[in-house]
Amino acid sequence: MTMEAHCFQNVQWIKFILPIFATFLGAWLAFFLQNRRDAKKQEKTNYGVLLKTQALFYEYFEAIYSVKKDFLDQHAKDAERSTRVKHISLCQKFSELDFEGISFILTTKNPDLFGDIVCTYRKCVSAIEAINERNKQYGKYSGGIAKSIDLGSGKSQVDLIFLRDFTDIMYRETDQVLQRIKQIDGELQQFIKEKFKGKHALKVTFVETATQCAKGNADGGGHETVA
Repeated sequence: MTMEAHCFQNVQWIKFILPIFATFLGAWLAFFLQNRRDAKKQEKTNYGVLLKTQALFYEYFEAIYSVKKDFLDQHAKDAERSTRVKHISLCQKFSELDFEGISFILTTKNPDLFGDIVCTYRKCVSAIEAINERNKQYGKYSGGIAKSIDLGSGKSQVDLIFLRDFTDIMYRETDQVLQRIKQIDGELQQFIKEKFKGKHALKVTFVETATQCAKGNADGGGHETVA
């Protein structure tokens, strides 16, 4: 084969392979760019759902802390607190936890955070339920007294026993959930800082200040309130 023929074959081979290579490279580049766009979009979604989770816990914190400050703290050490605390009015409409949205946490280096979030959310719901159940029992007790001439007899005494139990549960649940929200908020802030470089978590100083006051009250301190 002459040199000219050999060069001609090489040129023909290059003409054949070059379009195939260009097509493959173009498809790979499009695939790479699409994956990168999808990854950024998913990262934005994940970041957003964590901020919404923080905001959800802040909703519960504000409502429960208001109940504690306005209704519970002044009677916390009173032996007759079950009858001192009257009907408690509070917000009943809260956002819901996006279980599916936060499930991506299970694929990260800190999968336990998913369980911590879920447990804290259930603790929040439980605290609100404890307040509502105590309200119902207070209604039964106060209604029984209103209809009874002998305040120490019959249904009123039974209702009083249940009222004391429900009141103790309410105090316990509200105290515990405020500290739990503070703890999970710290975990979320740290997770966001490590997982999403250059992005910031929500941070409400009211949560930290209020829990410090609540802890001081639980330890026997004065009933300080936060504006």
